[in-house]
Amino acid sequence: MMLFFKTHFLNLIKFNTINYLKVWDIQKKLVHEKNCGIIKKDYIIILEHKPVFTLGKNADSSNLLVSSDFLKQKNIDILKIERGGNITFHGPGQIVVYPVIDLLKNRIGVTDYVAAMEKIIIETALECGIKSETKPKRPGVWANNHKIGNIGIALKKGVSYHGFSLNVDMDLTPFSWINPCGIKGVKITSLSEILNKSLDVREVRKTVLLKIEHVFGIKLQTN
Repeated sequence: MMLFFKTHFLNLIKFNTINYLKVWDIQKKLVHEKNCGIIKKDYIIILEHKPVFTLGKNADSSNLLVSSDFLKQKNIDILKIERGGNITFHGPGQIVVYPVIDLLKNRIGVTDYVAAMEKIIIETALECGIKSETKPKRPGVWANNHKIGNIGIALKKGVSYHGFSLNVDMDLTPFSWINPCGIKGVKITSLSEILNKSLDVREVRKTVLLKIEHVFGIKLQTN
């Protein structure tokens, strides 16, 4: 599938490893300005996060299996946010993409939009030599029956933000401290774990951006 935007270009914002709160503020500012008509551009933000747990609007705190004191010792924040879904972990070596897109003006349905993000993850993994898939009633993207990518979005007056993540070459240990996405017994994996070798996250980021252009049917441009 391919999405069809009214514009042929989306604006690209790139970070290396950034604190979650900083980019969360950037997203909310862009959404506010788009809702108010201050800006019309749609954006793709790509980055890696410093270690953080985030709880979506459907999250149950019982899915965090360690204490807040334990997380403080590990210097890991835990934040309640407005995206859909339950609890997940972000950290270095995981590619995160936050599209800030006016779905309403582009006449893109939420189901098609989520499916497109899933396709970006699947095509990126395939480019690395890994076959992955979606599962009925199980959010995200799966490889070898283990979860490799996650999706969680929020909408405000038709503008979508938050987005998707792909585990590339990261420390997966913190996932054992939660029930990922609120599901007990879920095993989280990464591209590097499946391939049993280290990967250059910068190179995989390039692939992700190419797949965004292909699946979204647009070109990315930086200001």
